[in-house]
Amino acid sequence: QKDKSNAIEEQHFLIQIKVLHLDLFRIILDDTVGYSENNLTDLICHCDRIRMFFQCNADAPAFIYDVKYAGKSCGEKVAAIRTELKKKGIFALFLSSLDEIAWTLNLRGSDVHCNPVIVSYLLVTQDEVVYFISPEKITQEVNEYLQEQQVSLRKYDEAESFLNSFTGENILIDPKKTNYAIYSAINPACKVVRGESPVTLLKAIRNEQEIAGIHHAMQRDGVALVKFLKWLEASVLSGKETELSVDRKLHEFR
Repeated sequence: QKDKSNAIEEQHFLIQIKVLHLDLFRIILDDTVGYSENNLTDLICHCDRIRMFFQCNADAPAFIYDVKYAGKSCGEKVAAIRTELKKKGIFALFLSSLDEIAWTLNLRGSDVHCNPVIVSYLLVTQDEVVYFISPEKITQEVNEYLQEQQVSLRKYDEAESFLNSFTGENILIDPKKTNYAIYSAINPACKVVRGESPVTLLKAIRNEQEIAGIHHAMQRDGVALVKFLKWLEASVLSGKETELSVDRKLHEFR
């Protein structure tokens, strides 16, 4: 039954790949933003529609990543982002990178396989924080949390229309992490500043709680790996194990 289920999943994945392959060549990208229509890697990394193809749990709700693990509150992180923006004379920052959004808001999800992130967008200005996300992902607990953090909610598919009427003086986008649809939706009256998001470096500096969490996770994974290697050493002699069965066993231990 499991083999049949795996075969169905594999077939479904191959169909998605074929659709993706066809869709790639319908996308027109602007070289001035940092993309190249001749570079397949650029297309895969920066097209929002492609990212959605690999979304594995679209209806899963977001959940709060406790500050005892994050080390800093959402408010502290937003304040740090605003400070970095002020240094560069920038009014607003638009985030498309899911890991940067998760870090900023201290929220996690299961939209993408093996990545605790949520498909969404985030706008941080000197005056407000606007979170673009599908309403079904917001539980009452998360809604109350975001209100406490002074984060306003908008629907995920309203991001482009919101940017089209955005009246800020300027807005920073990272061309390596922003899709063309978002770039082209920005109000022409708003100056677009292309550069690296300040969140990239801010989240690279680990605080004490984050470091402790990494150590704890590595210890747990180390124990799991030792148990797996002990099992493998005894089981491989039977000659009945395959790469798939070994992979499943490793996943089981971890």
